[in-house]
Amino acid sequence: QTMYDYTCMGIFECHKLLFSLQMTTMILDGDGQLNVREFDFYQKGNPSLDKLKDPCPYPWISETGWKDLQLLKTMDDKLKGICEDIKSQGDAWRAWYDSDEPESTDMPQNYTKNIDIFKQVLLIRCLRPDRMITATKNVIIAMLGDYYVQPPSLVYDKIFEKSNERMPIVFILSPGADPQSDVAKLGETLGFTGTKFKFVSLGQ
Repeated sequence: QTMYDYTCMGIFECHKLLFSLQMTTMILDGDGQLNVREFDFYQKGNPSLDKLKDPCPYPWISETGWKDLQLLKTMDDKLKGICEDIKSQGDAWRAWYDSDEPESTDMPQNYTKNIDIFKQVLLIRCLRPDRMITATKNVIIAMLGDYYVQPPSLVYDKIFEKSNERMPIVFILSPGADPQSDVAKLGETLGFTGTKFKFVSLGQ
């Protein structure tokens, strides 16, 4: 947790979930629990350039998603029938596909119970890739806890403790962000008032 908090101080907000995922996979790999082939699929999908022999059965499934399913079904015995199951139970899978939060909705034909959470994410990757961020958060929560999907807020006195006269604090700001008042409050707390604390505008 200390490493997570410290690293989150120095990376952009959009990278914090990626860092949490990296922590999760490194821990799983260290414990011998990471399926490298599945993780490779998570990142790349099906990279094959071969034309599909089995045409996509429904217009609501993308060609890319159906192509990914052809590879996914070869990764585990519990998934080997996924393509035929989707064909035979199209209405049930369409209802799941149309749900607002498919990552929190039970998959048809007991797939939610029969496969682990990471394989569920791989299925979501094939059919509802727009929900991958939330699905990835669910994996991190299951493995490490919800603390690691809620980046800690900045605590300015802790940031100050990490700095020294040779290591300044640099804020890289997004539009609308202004830490000036928080820095001023920290200055008052530490006794940097009056001539000891100055703002210098660098212009537009």
